[in-house]
Amino acid sequence: SSDLLVPPDGANGKRIAFSGIPVGTVGRNKLWLVSSGGGDAAPYAPEVDSGYTTAWSADGKRLLLGGMGHALPPSPQNRIGILHLDTGKLEVIPGTEQLFSAHWSVDEKKILALEERTMYPRILDPAKGEWRLLTQEWIGFPNWSPDGKYIYAHTGSRTAAKAIRIEVATGHIEEIARLD
Repeated sequence: SSDLLVPPDGANGKRIAFSGIPVGTVGRNKLWLVSSGGGDAAPYAPEVDSGYTTAWSADGKRLLLGGMGHALPPSPQNRIGILHLDTGKLEVIPGTEQLFSAHWSVDEKKILALEERTMYPRILDPAKGEWRLLTQEWIGFPNWSPDGKYIYAHTGSRTAAKAIRIEVATGHIEEIARLD
């Protein structure tokens, strides 16, 4: 399984979410929920894939499911989506067939995702419904800055890895540290 996802402070804290592949099976990561008091965990719904990343909304009522663009066979679950836990509705985000590793901005107004084949970062402005290429630099392990103005990530090879900061407004890259 992957990281445990504890709801943010604003949520009721009654459930913990995590993703993982059920024992004895192969294939896609499933979304699992368990009571914060403990107990048996079970997949949320067999048809819901969590993808490689899953994130709580600030109010604890929605989960951003990170997508698995290359998963076979293709299905709507290969895309990035928002699961509304109160209704069970899965809102699939258009244009995310080849994107994964979705991350909400701190204010949840934008979504960052990576292109499957290039690892180039893209930003979705849900109000406009458009994905924007942030830079043509492959990145790994992206995270939003607390003010939402930057994406922090790593890039490079094993022998020339570096930590970078990308300005969201312009795509300008600034090297923060060399990791070699």
